[in-house]
Amino acid sequence: MRLLPILVGLFCLTVYLSLAGPTFYWLDSSELSAAAWELGIPHPPGHPLPSLLGRLLCLLPLGTLAFRVTLASALAAAAAAGLVVVISLQVLRRLGEEAARPAWLGPTAAALAGLTVGLSYALGFQAVRAEVYALNLCLLLAGASLLLKWDETGDRRPLLLAGLVGGLALCNHHFLVVLALPGMLMFILLRKRKPGWGRAALGLCLCGLLGLSTLAYLPLRSARGTEVDWGSPHTAERFFWVVSAKAFQKAVNKAGKETVEHRAMGAVFAVVGGLGPLAATAALGGLYFLWRQRRSRRAALLLSCVAGCNLLSPLTVGFDPLNPDAHGYLAVAVAFLAPCLAVMLTLVGSALGARRGWALAPVLLVGATLPAYQVAANLDRCDLRRHWQAEETARAQLEVPPRALILSAYFGTVFNYWAMRVLADHRPDVDMFHRHFLPMPGRMERLQRRLPAVAAHAQAWLQAQHLLPPGLSTLSQERPLFVEYDLNLRRDVMDRLRPGGLFLRYGSGVGSREAQLAAHERQIARWRAAMGPVSERESVRGVMYNHYLLAHYACAMGDRPLARFHYRLALQLGPASTDLARLAASCAVGQ
Repeated sequence: MRLLPILVGLFCLTVYLSLAGPTFYWLDSSELSAAAWELGIPHPPGHPLPSLLGRLLCLLPLGTLAFRVTLASALAAAAAAGLVVVISLQVLRRLGEEAARPAWLGPTAAALAGLTVGLSYALGFQAVRAEVYALNLCLLLAGASLLLKWDETGDRRPLLLAGLVGGLALCNHHFLVVLALPGMLMFILLRKRKPGWGRAALGLCLCGLLGLSTLAYLPLRSARGTEVDWGSPHTAERFFWVVSAKAFQKAVNKAGKETVEHRAMGAVFAVVGGLGPLAATAALGGLYFLWRQRRSRRAALLLSCVAGCNLLSPLTVGFDPLNPDAHGYLAVAVAFLAPCLAVMLTLVGSALGARRGWALAPVLLVGATLPAYQVAANLDRCDLRRHWQAEETARAQLEVPPRALILSAYFGTVFNYWAMRVLADHRPDVDMFHRHFLPMPGRMERLQRRLPAVAAHAQAWLQAQHLLPPGLSTLSQERPLFVEYDLNLRRDVMDRLRPGGLFLRYGSGVGSREAQLAAHERQIARWRAAMGPVSERESVRGVMYNHYLLAHYACAMGDRPLARFHYRLALQLGPASTDLARLAASCAVGQ
């Protein structure tokens, strides 16, 4: 039975590697890939553990550097699938004779539970791109398995290892770990006290602190001045700013605008969708049975508390079903309910098999359909084998004159720039300054060191909360200046912008207006041709939004031909977009 979790994990790993993206993905993937290769500081809370593991796997001579960082996510997800099998077997042992006939039924049910989680969208899509959620789930499952082993055997070593794993998990995604801690702490504290409990508790805390010492990575690396360096956490104040993730409190405030019912229902449907309707129903039945049996009640407490507290995460940060990160958050609930699925399959199979052996066949058939359903429902959604859209977009954005300076407006843009700069050393002559980084601790100091010409105007921009023409005009005289359009740009800035590819050039540019528009359209055509067909959901959103922004700019400037050009390209990707519908109504570009 020791080989069973390994076999399940290896099977899932094979699937992940066959679907993994060859380069970096949208969202945080590009930033995390760059941070891993250069050992930088990604967005709060800093994620030191994924950076260290990603850099370790970058030493393997396999594919691109971004693919090697993705490999770390794939390995963590495969380990998580195997750990679901381990926990399922641990829980089944607590049922005793009720799950003992026939002997192979329990392990089979545990393997089916592990495959159901491993092949789900909630975990599968975290395995095919560089992200932190697969590692988070792996560490939480490892901690839960160690606690169950300690509870079963009385050996303190698993408890101490659980403390170490918990400390390491807090160095990855501490918000999700904090949500899981109440259930785990209740499991520990409700166990009957034995002699030496005080020393065991002290050892647990010390091991947790040992794992937390990984956070020392943040000030040590920040002091080296890496490209990816959120918050420059080499002082105590900045270190707390990064680790506390204070930068994302706005996301919590934004979530408060959604109704509780909307967030709660979104979370429930995401978990049900993660397991599949049939598997989710069976898992709830298995959890009910675990609570009814005294010998399995403590395991039920652990599983239900961790899963239930994880369902609170959308209530805090909101829930966007189209954002794959939201499903990564809820992968914890999906995985911790899966052992209950194994319980239900085993109990039903044991009850039917005890009466008529042939009755086991329908149970096994139903059980086998669960991972098969996941493959049918999620294989295409998780397929990033041909995903080059994020990298090609970054290349198109950097198709600017030598020594250009780019003022970006969106996090995804600067993340892609970091990936191209760090992973491929592409366009080292081009500098990018993300203007929404201005309020970040240490940013002015860093800007003064790296881009002193920009720093001379940055304080005025920060006070005005806008880019101001005098500073832009000065910069444009020193080097080619490009601005990424956003919906809040001042009109006096917009009046000085001209199409220059995916960005807008500040100043008059080179050549006549007609020549500039023709060059712009050729650059857009090269970008779209390099990407090929755009069908993957996040790619559709990203490419469509680029066209929407340029169409919005053209509408604001009264340039109907340019607006119509980008509107039609955007409409091909998002025919049901409400943003495009509003733009068409206000600008008449759909005519």
